[in-house]
Amino acid sequence: MHLKAIPLYRGSHPQPITNLFCMLGNVKETRLTACLAYLIALYPKHIGKLFTPPQETIQKISVEIKENETDRYDIVIETNFSLIILEAKLGLNQLSQQITRYIKNLKSKKKIILYLLDSGSHGANTWIRHLPKKTKQLSILWSDVHAYLVDFLKTKTAKQNTIGWALAQEFLKHLEANAMTAQNTKEVYVRDISGESISMLFKDRIYRCQPQFYASALGNRYFAPYFTTNAPQDFSKNSLIRIEKGISWMFPIKEMQKIRTKDVKSFLKEQKHPHYNEVGKKAVKGHAYEDILVFILGEPFLVFPTPIPKNKLKIKGAMGSRTFTFETLFGAARRGE
Repeated sequence: MHLKAIPLYRGSHPQPITNLFCMLGNVKETRLTACLAYLIALYPKHIGKLFTPPQETIQKISVEIKENETDRYDIVIETNFSLIILEAKLGLNQLSQQITRYIKNLKSKKKIILYLLDSGSHGANTWIRHLPKKTKQLSILWSDVHAYLVDFLKTKTAKQNTIGWALAQEFLKHLEANAMTAQNTKEVYVRDISGESISMLFKDRIYRCQPQFYASALGNRYFAPYFTTNAPQDFSKNSLIRIEKGISWMFPIKEMQKIRTKDVKSFLKEQKHPHYNEVGKKAVKGHAYEDILVFILGEPFLVFPTPIPKNKLKIKGAMGSRTFTFETLFGAARRGE
C-alpha cells in the first residue's frame, strides 16, 4: 500500500519542507559535509573514489578535526599513501588565507591532496599557486557529487545498506532543492543598481524589487548588482567602499520570498534582521505594488576587481532581470584580456 505524505511547511510565510535537511533549518557546511563523510564511510569503495586516487585504500575518515585553536578541517581522508583534505562551501567563496595557512601548518609524511568542494570557485582561485609544493589541489562541484549519487543509488550495492541509501536520497533532495545540480543553470542573479538600493545592499543586506521577477530570480544562489553609470557617484557620498560601473561584487542569497508589501517588517523580524523596523520602512518606500520580492543577503565579496561591462556579456541597454552561470561570468571577465 502506497502511503501518501502530508505537506509540511515552515514559518509564518510558509515554505515547503522537501527533505530531512530542510526540516532541520538552515543547513551549514559542517552538517552537510558531515553527512557526506558518513556516506563515504558507508560506501568507501564507491563514493570514496570521488576523492581518492586510483588503487589507494581509505583507512580513516575524520570530520571537523582541530589541529590548533584556529585550524579546523571539514573532512580528512587518510589512505595508505595520501592525506586528503576536503574543504566544502555551499556557495562559491573559499577562504583563501585560512586554507593556505592551515595547509602550510599540516604535518604529514604522506602526500597531501586538497579538494575544494563548492559551486565553482576553481575559476577564481588565483591564490592556489601559493600553496606548498607538496600539495596537490583538485576541485569538485556539488553538481558532480549529485550526478554520481544519482547513478550510484540505482545499483544493488547502494541498496544493500538501507540506512545509507535512504540518507543519500535525502542528501540528493537537499542538493536539488538548493539548486546544487548540473541541471541548474541559475547561479547568479543580476540587476541594474543605483541610488539608495546600493546602500541597502551593503549596509542592510537586502534587495527588493517588483514581484513579477520572482520566477527569473528563483533558484539563484548569488546576487550580483550591475552598478550603473551613476552608481559610483551615488554611493561614494556615504561610504568608503569602492565601486565601479559593471559587475564586481557578489552577495550570497540567504533567503528570497515574494510577500505582501504590508508584511515586510514582520518578514524581516522573522528573519532576525537587526534593524527590521527601520529597514522595513526603507524597503517599501515608493513601492506601489501589493506584493514585493525581498532578498535577504549575506556578506558581500569582491569577485571581479576589474568590473565586467555589459558588452562582454553581449547586452545592450538595460540589464533587466537576468541570470548567469559562474562559467559565463568568468568567461566574460577573461574576454579581451
